[in-house]
Amino acid sequence: MISGKTKYYAIIGTPIQQALSPIVHNGAFQAQDVDAVFLGCEVKTGELAEAMAGVRALGFSGLVVTMPHKVEIIPYLDEVTDPLLGAVNTVVNQDGRLIGYNTDGDGFVDYVRAEGVVLKGRNVLLFGAGGAGRSVALSLMRSGIEKLYLCNLPEKRVTDLLDMLEKSGFHNVEYVPFEKEAVGRVAPMCPFIANTTSLGMSGMPSPHAGLLPWEQLSGETVFMDIVHKPLFTPLLKTAKEQGFRTLTGDGMLLYQGLIAYHLFTGREAPKEAMKNQLDLWLGQER
Repeated sequence: MISGKTKYYAIIGTPIQQALSPIVHNGAFQAQDVDAVFLGCEVKTGELAEAMAGVRALGFSGLVVTMPHKVEIIPYLDEVTDPLLGAVNTVVNQDGRLIGYNTDGDGFVDYVRAEGVVLKGRNVLLFGAGGAGRSVALSLMRSGIEKLYLCNLPEKRVTDLLDMLEKSGFHNVEYVPFEKEAVGRVAPMCPFIANTTSLGMSGMPSPHAGLLPWEQLSGETVFMDIVHKPLFTPLLKTAKEQGFRTLTGDGMLLYQGLIAYHLFTGREAPKEAMKNQLDLWLGQER
């Protein structure tokens, strides 16, 4: 029952209708009898300053941050735990101070490892260098991969990401132009290929599929897309049709949510309860 003691959390971004964080976090609160509620709050471009003033004034206990605010939110926070990353997806209110974290990359790697995919010593082709892409790229490098190939439009985002990775001590990274010839050159060397952009979301095309030399790829290549609506983007559909293993975006959503829940509550997240809620909702959506 919601009362005057109930803590409230929210996901902010736009569009927000596809967000599943309220589903998994409310399921976790219920499973552990935590007096809290998780909301979905649409914050459009240009409204972030007013929204963050409201977060402070109303005493929100924490936030999940999604597109397009993962970078823009930083000036409104009191502290960022990984400032070089330059992107935040989780905010915790610690006695009135808003602390920014990023669980995207670690959630991505945790999910991939849980699925038995070997990353250490392997090459990875990563599409995207935005808020999620930056976090995923850094976590992949920390996981011990051999080399990271970064492909993105516009090029400047990749340049900024390369600079961040170099400052973090990682140099085995190469920029790949978003062109068929360039992607075709490196893709066969990468047993793991992932998309961290919004391309493919809600009916958008996945032009990555047209850049890949499908017939030259190893049969052991694994594809992943962080988009979870639809679960099978055009990229993953093509990969599946070609006989490759695919990992869908709901897995990353779950695993980064496990980390965020621990940051919010200090408790170990109830993984099965959160997964069950997520699976139930996705089943209804399908």
